[in-house]
Order: sequence, then structure tokens, then C-alpha cells
Amino acid sequence: MKNKKVVLMGHFGAGKTSLIRRFVEDAFESDYKVTIGVHISKKVVVTAPEQDDVNLIIWDIEGKEDLRDNRSSYLLGTHAFIYVQDLSRLHIQREHDMDDAREFFQAEYPTALTAFVGNKLDLFLEEHGGRTSALDVYDHVVSAKSGEGVNHMFQSLAENLLNHGE
Repeated sequence: MKNKKVVLMGHFGAGKTSLIRRFVEDAFESDYKVTIGVHISKKVVVTAPEQDDVNLIIWDIEGKEDLRDNRSSYLLGTHAFIYVQDLSRLHIQREHDMDDAREFFQAEYPTALTAFVGNKLDLFLEEHGGRTSALDVYDHVVSAKSGEGVNHMFQSLAENLLNHGE
């Protein structure tokens, strides 16, 4: 079994903690709890029979406006980053947030995998009446509330980490 460190990052309130709870515990709470510092969870992902299983060590980092404001000690040894945006608040997020994040990850952690995830798909669909091309910029669109896409996202990430050869 391979141990892989995954760090979820993004703005305050994007649903990082809810995504992890949905994946690890298959649970969702509508009461918002602010992450202060970091919270670490683990879950084994079973992959194809010819591959190793992956023990994802998932770091839930408190939301920051600027990724550079995070403690570098939290980010050391990261195999993959998941950058989460709140699909229900796209109108208040800067358009270039993902470009800034991509630049940061490539400059500071060039060997780590990066996934860009739009969360709160359920709220987006309610507001927009369906999927739109605005979702095409994301590697995954998910809903921590309904669970849609969450397991697939983490499964895909685990398999990519094994194939990444790090």
C-alpha cells in the first residue's frame, strides 16, 4: 500500500471540509464549521487488482485568500493538491484564482499533481437550471451535499498518483 499526502486548498467556505467528510465518512452536515489550522483524515482507496491500494492522507487546510499565506510546513511532502472553488459563489471569486493557483503549485511544488474542483454542484444547478460551459474549466465538479462526483474524484486522484510514479 502506498501512502500519499493530499492537501485541499481554496477560499474560506468553499466546502473543503464537507468534501472530506463526504469521502471519508459518507456524511454531510449543513452546519458550517470553520477549519482553524489543519485537520488530517485518512482513507484507503482500493484500485485495480494489478495496482497497489492507496492510503490517502488528506490535509484540510484552513481557507486563505492567498495561497502563499499558508504555512509551508503544512505543504511539505504533498503528492497532490486539490484546489476547491464554490460554484455557488463564482460571481465573487476572482476570475484568475485558478490561474494564480496553477502558477503557485507549478512554481513551488512542480512534482505534485493538481486537481481543480468546483464544489456545491447542487446549488449551481438550482441557480442555473443545468450544466453550463462555465463548469468546463474544472477537472471535477462535485457536490459534498449530495455526494455526486466525490468518490469518483478521489478514486481518480488515487489512480493518477499511482501512475504518476512518485
